[in-house]
Amino acid sequence: DHSGILVLPPGTAEPGAGGAAVLGLDDVVFHLAITPDRGYCMSVRGLAREIACAYDLTFVDPADVKPLPVAGEAWPLTVQAGTGVRRFALRPVTGIDPAAVSPWWLQRRLLLCGIRATSPAVDVTNYVMLELGHPMHAHDRNRITGGLGVRFARPGETVVTLDDVERRLDAGDVLIVDDAATAAIGGVMGAASTEVRADSTDVLLEAAVWDPAAISRTQRRLHLPSEAARRYERGVDPAVSVAALDRCATLLTDIAGGAVSDALTDWRGDPPRDRWSPPPIRIGADLPDRFAGVAYAPGTTARRLTQVGAAVTPDGAADGALTVTPPSWRPDLVQPADLVEEVLRLEGLEAIPSVLPSAPAGRGLTAAQRRRRAIGKSLAQSGFVEILPTPFLPAGVFELWGLPDDDPRRATTHVLNPLEADRPHLATTLLPALLEALGRNVSRGLVDTALFALAQVVQPTEQTRAIEPIPVHRRPTDTEIAMLDASLPRQPQHVAAVLTGLREPRGPWGPGRRVEAADAFEAVRIVARAGGIEVTLRAAQR
Repeated sequence: DHSGILVLPPGTAEPGAGGAAVLGLDDVVFHLAITPDRGYCMSVRGLAREIACAYDLTFVDPADVKPLPVAGEAWPLTVQAGTGVRRFALRPVTGIDPAAVSPWWLQRRLLLCGIRATSPAVDVTNYVMLELGHPMHAHDRNRITGGLGVRFARPGETVVTLDDVERRLDAGDVLIVDDAATAAIGGVMGAASTEVRADSTDVLLEAAVWDPAAISRTQRRLHLPSEAARRYERGVDPAVSVAALDRCATLLTDIAGGAVSDALTDWRGDPPRDRWSPPPIRIGADLPDRFAGVAYAPGTTARRLTQVGAAVTPDGAADGALTVTPPSWRPDLVQPADLVEEVLRLEGLEAIPSVLPSAPAGRGLTAAQRRRRAIGKSLAQSGFVEILPTPFLPAGVFELWGLPDDDPRRATTHVLNPLEADRPHLATTLLPALLEALGRNVSRGLVDTALFALAQVVQPTEQTRAIEPIPVHRRPTDTEIAMLDASLPRQPQHVAAVLTGLREPRGPWGPGRRVEAADAFEAVRIVARAGGIEVTLRAAQR
């Protein structure tokens, strides 16, 4: 109080007991930075599992308890399609003592986790959230009008949240509503209309699983971060919704009295889902060994994946492969590489030796590479300057040149996402880039210029066409790879050169010599000699 005296709740400590334990000064609090891909670690359940894996201890799942009896529906519920709700469970608790206070041990644990204690009904939902990682909400049952529904917000709709702030909603926000008002912004914060108050005696406990992306968008747009939203946007285990609900109801009656109703509403999707685990994954038992270059003990893969909660069974194939069903709280495990990462992480990434692979013996340049270097070197020795041409063409460049409609250089490949919006085509010739560079030099006073470019061009074939995007979460099939290869355009190496101004500079020896057609012919001969090609020049027949 104001005099500096700390008033302890009854039963907190006996007279004469040490103050360190009461004040929590002899306790240890760990501050953890949980990465977005480890949302299951934002609970005692998840951290205990990780500690058990790290020390090879037996893990006892606190969510694996005997369920409470079920008889009838707890509350009418409708869920609008497309809202992203995976599971929605409700169970009533009636006859609680509104004057009850949460025990000191529960208040203290909440305070150590940065949560203020308010009332038993709210405190137990927060406590079970910290314990099992499943956010929940308590509604005043007597203040709910009619049935509950889950739907999208209407444009311009508003709601007063538990912090007494009126918030304007967006059409993408998901709400829990009754027949008269909004009961909560789903997965973010409850509303004042069904708030548990000091005189509440009957509550309706809610445990739902929402779409992580939708929760993240809503809480960021409303600037309304909450402990529940932090967990929902990282993913919540839908398999423990009812277990968390039962744990919360039991704990509430232990603290505030009352009775847990046998009625339970458990909406599991439309159509209802009977399993929550991701699809099974087939993995070779020695795949982690081959990834890490380490010979792990036999059975390591199965042992480590079992520790993280996966169901592992032998595949029965001759290669000793395993069929692994990831646990419901690990939606990030979708391919063999994810399972390999788990095995290597638990075995210790620091145990993987840092050994550089032996480099193969040098074989020198290929014939094509030697030819390319010889051509570039010969042109440079003849006074040409090499440029690196852009592979993109501006729209309308060939109309500016006046090329015929049937000119093959007009058959360009259109890029759907070009780096520059005004250059949507891949170059079929190097001349546009060369002429653009030549014009830039002349405009800056460099009128005596000789440039060349040696690069690939893109020439579509009859099979070149746009391909539908292939999913990135799996390896493409052989048919898809063959289709992609067949649709690729030709990409040959081209060389081109442009000249302007004086080919021989002015000096004491004379006025210099302007560029002539013979200089272009000589550039062709230089390229041919360097490439080992015999070229014959003759006058065109007209």
